[in-house]
Amino acid sequence: MRGTRAVLSYLRSLAKEMIPQYEAKLLLVGEGNVGRTSLVAAMAAKPTARAKVFMENRSTTHGINVQQLKLDHPSGDPAKRITLNTWDFGGQEVYRITHQFFFSNRSLYLLVWSPREGQEAGGVEGWLKRIRLRVPDARVILVSTHAGEPWQPEIDYGELERAFPDMLAGRHAVDSKSGAGLDELLETVAAEAAKLPQMGEKMVRAWRDVRDEVLARFEPQISRYDFHAVAQQHRLDETEIETLLDLLHDLGRVVYYGNDDGLRDVVILKPEWLTRAIGYVLEDRFTREAKGELRHSRLREIWYDHNEPTFERYDPTWHPFFLRLMEKFDISFRFPGEEASLVGQLVPYERPELPWDAESEMPKSWRELAVVCSMDDEPPGIVAWLTVRNHKYIWQRLHWRRGIFVNSHGQEGLIELSNPTELRLTVRGRSPEHFLGLLRDSLTTLIYQRWRGLGFNLLVPCPGTKKNGGPCDNRFQLDDLQRLREEGIADQRCVRCLQVQDVDVLLTGLETPAPSVVERRLDELNARVREISSGGKGVRENLFQWLSESAELMRILLKAFSAEKRESPALFTIVPLGGGPFRDEHELTLWCEHPGNEHPCENGEYSFKRPKVWLAQAAPYLSIVGKSLRVVTTLAAPTRAGQIIEEATSKKLGAMEELTKELAPDHVPGADLADGDRGLTRSQGEAFRQFQSLLFELDKDRKWAGMRRFLTPAGDYLWICPEHHREYDPGLPVLPS
Repeated sequence: MRGTRAVLSYLRSLAKEMIPQYEAKLLLVGEGNVGRTSLVAAMAAKPTARAKVFMENRSTTHGINVQQLKLDHPSGDPAKRITLNTWDFGGQEVYRITHQFFFSNRSLYLLVWSPREGQEAGGVEGWLKRIRLRVPDARVILVSTHAGEPWQPEIDYGELERAFPDMLAGRHAVDSKSGAGLDELLETVAAEAAKLPQMGEKMVRAWRDVRDEVLARFEPQISRYDFHAVAQQHRLDETEIETLLDLLHDLGRVVYYGNDDGLRDVVILKPEWLTRAIGYVLEDRFTREAKGELRHSRLREIWYDHNEPTFERYDPTWHPFFLRLMEKFDISFRFPGEEASLVGQLVPYERPELPWDAESEMPKSWRELAVVCSMDDEPPGIVAWLTVRNHKYIWQRLHWRRGIFVNSHGQEGLIELSNPTELRLTVRGRSPEHFLGLLRDSLTTLIYQRWRGLGFNLLVPCPGTKKNGGPCDNRFQLDDLQRLREEGIADQRCVRCLQVQDVDVLLTGLETPAPSVVERRLDELNARVREISSGGKGVRENLFQWLSESAELMRILLKAFSAEKRESPALFTIVPLGGGPFRDEHELTLWCEHPGNEHPCENGEYSFKRPKVWLAQAAPYLSIVGKSLRVVTTLAAPTRAGQIIEEATSKKLGAMEELTKELAPDHVPGADLADGDRGLTRSQGEAFRQFQSLLFELDKDRKWAGMRRFLTPAGDYLWICPEHHREYDPGLPVLPS
């Protein structure tokens, strides 16, 4: 997501000389050995040279091959000549998860299949589904190869049109050796490419010149320093350069992650160079036999010291970069403290024995919550991606192709595919709401990021029992339950077991309460956790439950603040300087938002002057932030080895609480909340915006004590201090020499 400066940079660039662009991506997909690579070569050759470029038994494509194809615009205008960057994707199943990263909007697709195998064996419908999952508005041309052979390209095109409306752009039968059907195919490709929305869009001439100069280089990658040097020769400033890099990454012309510590210094000019390296790992026999565990000592053999004549050799200096990119792509994760990683899509098929299998029933103090995600299609690699994204919760390496067993704050969870289009999330424990919410949001965030065309519903299993004593197999639509609650309907009878269920109970852990409710729950939790400081009984027994509750409340608050389009940290303490609470000068200290370890940031103090009336308007925000920080710090103290709440921090929280009471003695949580409002109250929202404006004034460069914003797997944005950066951005690994 680009920041304000990048947007302003782009707007300023519009005043410069602009030229129209006629360029797009042409992606070729399909099963292996159907003739995609030969088709690309024949399409790019002149008609008289097609027989010369054809090769019998052409080698298999590993990963992606990228070339260029130039076509006349259908209008005949030579100034509008079209350039298509052809991406030939390897058809082997092992590559299909990684290919989805390059399925992009505003591109044209050729789905290539062989009539030798037939429509079904050629995977035509399956490939159309995969494209639609990733790019729901894609346009696809069906191409059958080997037209000169006796097999006829029989396909139920009408049925495919009904199943994939507005997606198919025609069908062609071609023969790459003789050239039969190629001219007609190229006419259709040109006509469809000309309709793409970006055709004719204008780009700053200097930006285009930088792009063309860099992409014309022979090497597959360059340093960010070299890219900047080229751009500066064309008089681009620093902000324009970073904006152009982000734009080229979004368009699929380069691979560049400017916000990643380990990756920001390299610009990949040839993505096929990168994907081929990743493919070698996915094909590695030893890693497969090791159930997906990739020993880092093997990377040199995989990427450099191998004996495969068709494999490229990659200099060892790039090996840490490749491994970090695999983590960025959610392909693998590093085992903490080990020189090994786990490749999510290579874990074993067999389901291991789980702790739940050996237990006859749950402990009496535990509860079980569950939600089922019913999907319209089968999203490829969904469990592999969830495995990598949620790896910090995986319990004792209990992971397999269809599921993972997880644990957090004493709450146990199971993520498992019950069938190809149905995924069930189950959490057990004394306070399972927070963990279920994290897992659910991790799933929905993944779907929204990876498969925009995937329709899905969240279903809540009925907790009732049938007459024979067995569990009810009915499920309630989550949307229906939420509508019932909005209409004030408290109960719902199940049509299977005929038992009446409490709507609020069914929604437990699946609906986010309003921040006004959160503030009341904070007051209740604060009262309970005071036992920690007073030495009351039952602290140890309840600690995990309270930690889970406080984590959920903090997460709700930060999500509500993010809904206000926050561009700054949101947690802080404010205390008066030099005496009584109503002096004009105060000190503001920013806090790191790392869950479970929220703390004041080193060098995060700012002094400011504001009158009492300003502070009184900010009181609703001060109140809820202060209460949340008091809860999380009090609960975290017993779990941090050798640490206690620092006396200075405790005093600051106490001073902030006293300040809030003085400013708003009659404050009632949620008193100004409109009916049905699920966000901040009016007073909280106004106070939050007031606070953010103050921060922008105090830190004009927005350095925020070195904090950076990270997106979590559950879709939450958090501002994290340098001390905890590595937990979100681990940087390049140190590999065995």
